Amino acid sequence: MGVEERLVTLAEVQTKIMFEAMNRALEALELTAAQRARVPDMVAGLLRGIATEGRPDLPAA
Repeated sequence: MGVEERLVTLAEVQTKIMFEAMNRALEALELTAAQRARVPDMVAGLLRGIATEGRPDLPAA
C-alpha cells in the first residue's frame, strides 16, 4: 500500500475513534431526550463555524 493510501486509512481510523469517543461522552452525560435531539444541529453548527474560520495548520505529511 502506498503512502497516500495509508494516510487515507489513518484518517478513516482517526475519524472512527473520534466518533466513538463523542458517542461515549454523550452517553456518559445522560442527556435528556430533548438535549440529545439538539446534538446534531449543535455539532453541525460548530463544524460550519470551524470551517469558516479556516483550516488549522497541519503538520507536513
